[in-house]
Amino acid sequence: MKLTRKIGYGIGDMGAGIMWGLVSSFLLIYMTDSVGMAAATLGTIILLTRVFDGVSDAIMGTIIDKTNTRMGKAKPWYLGSIIPLTISFILLFNIPGTMSEGTLNVYFFIIYFTLTVIFYTIKDVSYNALPALVTDSTKDRISMSIIRFVLSLSTSIVMSVITMPVINSLGGVSSQAAWSKITIVFAVIGVITLTISALSVKEMNIGSGTDEVKKEKSSLPFYKAFAYTFTNKYFIMGLVTTLASMTRIALMAGGVYYATYVIGNVDVVGLLSIAALLPMIIGMFLGKPFINRLGMQKTNQIGFFISLAGALISAVFANNLTLVLVGMALVALGFGPATATGAALLSHVADYGEWKHHVKLQGVTFSCSSIATKVGTGLGGALIGWGLQAGGYVAGATEQTAMTILMIKGVFLYIPVLLCAIPFVISFFMDIEYKMPAIKEELAKRNNEK
Repeated sequence: MKLTRKIGYGIGDMGAGIMWGLVSSFLLIYMTDSVGMAAATLGTIILLTRVFDGVSDAIMGTIIDKTNTRMGKAKPWYLGSIIPLTISFILLFNIPGTMSEGTLNVYFFIIYFTLTVIFYTIKDVSYNALPALVTDSTKDRISMSIIRFVLSLSTSIVMSVITMPVINSLGGVSSQAAWSKITIVFAVIGVITLTISALSVKEMNIGSGTDEVKKEKSSLPFYKAFAYTFTNKYFIMGLVTTLASMTRIALMAGGVYYATYVIGNVDVVGLLSIAALLPMIIGMFLGKPFINRLGMQKTNQIGFFISLAGALISAVFANNLTLVLVGMALVALGFGPATATGAALLSHVADYGEWKHHVKLQGVTFSCSSIATKVGTGLGGALIGWGLQAGGYVAGATEQTAMTILMIKGVFLYIPVLLCAIPFVISFFMDIEYKMPAIKEELAKRNNEK
């Protein structure tokens, strides 16, 4: 696979990263301190919406599996999602401030639901399914993952570092005008990069096979595809790992509260973001020779152990910014190899499901995996909202109570210890890569017989 196509594919995560990065990192502070929504209500709406989002992912996966066009299965959905996704993103950060509490809650739910459950789902599921549809090579799939995440994480770092200083220079977190201006800039960048990405990829075997074969591949009922996916033991292990990892990542949105009220300097958010993201890029590249020598499973085990150690350091020394940054850097470094191998492992899981059930399940496998991603991010946001509410958080206050500070530390530093331990334990059982040579050989034989 040409490097230009891999880069083209990866550019899509720049667009998604800059828009979704603003949502995942700063939506909470925007809604509590600019719009004025209650933290617990906000967290609950986010969680409920993300559960619906997970269901829509599964549905979208089956739609992709049933799609057969001249552009392929996933590409037309990816391309078509870009404009409505961008419009929803702009609306989310331009909520009128004259609404009553009940109207505000309903309005936010509708806009957030539209963005996440419908348009981001279409974009995300189709984008994540592409590696399995554009190449059969494990090395290509891994390199595609590395490129996309390097571009995504680099974009997220830049965005996280500049967002709060820019917001403060434009009027502060309570200023709607400040949020509106930065949202428009991010939206323009998002549209350009997502469009470049969608036009760069080309799926394999477009239009191949007889009409009978296509009909057979598209006739599997949703409930059966769903059941097949959830009887795949490797899928379950990957699902739980993803759920824990994405919940941990979502809890990083608590960094703005930690920087403001524990450290006493909101600009520290940039340092926290760098510590949480930059070492992951380093870990992806450092992990590659270990992956080649030890394999994905053993390399991920080592990485998850490093992450668990880092989470413990941050939790134990929660008041020491330097050690918190060191701990967060170790967490990110340890997750580097898993980030690099995630798409390849999931492609293996999809191939295992095809081998076991004699039907292609790439779309539904990737979409069901996205359920964990969506529910995890929703759970992380909900935990922050519930924690702030339980601690008596007062939006815009100069100081918070001791209970509020404890809750901020809890969601930002204490809970991630458990969420790092879960992938470490599961990694001892994720041995699918050793079974793939025989599985690929049999799948190739079946395809040749058709």
